[in-house]
Amino acid sequence: MDLKINVKNLPREGSNLEIHLKEEDISIKEIVGDMYISFNVSKNGNSYDVKGFMEYELSLTCSRCLEEISRHNTEEFNLEFKEKKGYSVSGKLAKKMDEADTEFVVKDGLLDLGAFIHDEAILSIPLKPLCSERCKGLCTICGVNLNETTCEHSKLKEKSLT
Repeated sequence: MDLKINVKNLPREGSNLEIHLKEEDISIKEIVGDMYISFNVSKNGNSYDVKGFMEYELSLTCSRCLEEISRHNTEEFNLEFKEKKGYSVSGKLAKKMDEADTEFVVKDGLLDLGAFIHDEAILSIPLKPLCSERCKGLCTICGVNLNETTCEHSKLKEKSLT
């Protein structure tokens, strides 16, 4: 995802920006529809503060009953990008800094939000989504959705628990 912001001529008071990404530009199968991103970029010495949020819809499958679920998701973020020319370290420490700071460095007056937005969206997808905390799931024997109906196996299981 390419989201480079030119900060060379950034106004002193900063700048508010809004971006609408199309579903096909996001390339994350769980995100349906467009993604809306709103943020402020302001210069703070040798760094740039980026504060904002992103909104999108998730289409997921309940991990217990396998029903399709939809969720509206809003993620806030607060980042600091440093100008690359500010580094003057050599040796092993420089290598460690380069590896840690590659995503949050301003290069040639461009601030790249693409990798961060992509990673943040992926990390917001739950590993085991649930349609509700009370989801009963599927019967392990016959496969019926226990949220919608009961089966003879679930009745036997209830009796064995008492």
